[in-house]
Amino acid sequence: MKKADNFDASKWLIENKITTQSRLNEEEKISIEDHKDEALEAVNKFIDEFKSQGLFEFIPDLNNYEIDSSTNSLNIDELGSVYLISNEGPVPNEVKELMKDSNNGEMNEEGATWKKYPKNGYYYIVVS
Repeated sequence: MKKADNFDASKWLIENKITTQSRLNEEEKISIEDHKDEALEAVNKFIDEFKSQGLFEFIPDLNNYEIDSSTNSLNIDELGSVYLISNEGPVPNEVKELMKDSNNGEMNEEGATWKKYPKNGYYYIVVS
C-alpha cells in the first residue's frame, strides 16, 4: 500500500494534453437540437434549389420533424434528413454511402441526392 500512497500523477499526465482533450470532447458534442433553426434553413435552401428543377412533387410540413440524437440528424417525413457535423467531425455512415454514389447536389441512380451547406463552423448535410 505504501507504493500507491507515493504515486505522483504529474509524472504521467501532461496538463496541456488533458485540457486539449477535454476541449475536443466538448466540440464533438454538438447537437442538432441546439441548431434546429439553421438545420431547417438548410432544408429550405435545399427545397428551393431542387423545386425549381421540378424534382419535388410536394413539400412536406417542415414543422413535422423528429430529432435523432444517435445520428445527430433532424428527420422530416417524406423528404429526408439533415445532419449536423463540425468542419472536422466524422460524416455519418449513411451519408458517406450516398456521397459515394453521387456528387454534391446531383441525383444518384435511385433518385437520392445530398447537398452540403456550411454555416458558422458547421456543415448541414441535407439528404433526400
